Amino acid sequence: MNYLADQMLSGLADELRRKGVDCKTVQEVLRGNNDSSVPIDDDEIFKYLMDHKGSVSLITLDNDLAKYCARFQIPCVRVQDSVYRDIVRGSSESG
Repeated sequence: MNYLADQMLSGLADELRRKGVDCKTVQEVLRGNNDSSVPIDDDEIFKYLMDHKGSVSLITLDNDLAKYCARFQIPCVRVQDSVYRDIVRGSSESG
């Protein structure tokens, strides 16, 4: 599975790549660069995800985009959910 991170998560994408995870930013894939000065609309991102369904998973902070992914069974990691699960898991281990 390849991972596609929202541009606001470019630092996370870099770190994941250093750890061996195939992760690129939306800008890299759709624009061929990491210039975030030109925004990419959610509909363009979603079209890419639909065209590559099953081979790419989105990593995002965007609630609406995550909902669309869930609705159309596109793999998606919503960062807030992952952080919450980690916090809950940590508090249950220490309690």
